[in-house]
Amino acid sequence: MQKLFKSYLESFGGLRKEIWLLSLITLINRAGTMVIPFLSLYLTKSKGFSLNEVA
Repeated sequence: MQKLFKSYLESFGGLRKEIWLLSLITLINRAGTMVIPFLSLYLTKSKGFSLNEVA
């Protein structure tokens, strides 16, 4: 498993710092958009809000 992980890291080791930063920011942005559907489900099922109130 460590050999696979090391090989993975080596394959992307030549990328510039700016590319890594942009990738991290994109990951955070995408993860944030996944909160909205789950928050809507939580508010309607657990807290009793209507769909109109959530939207």
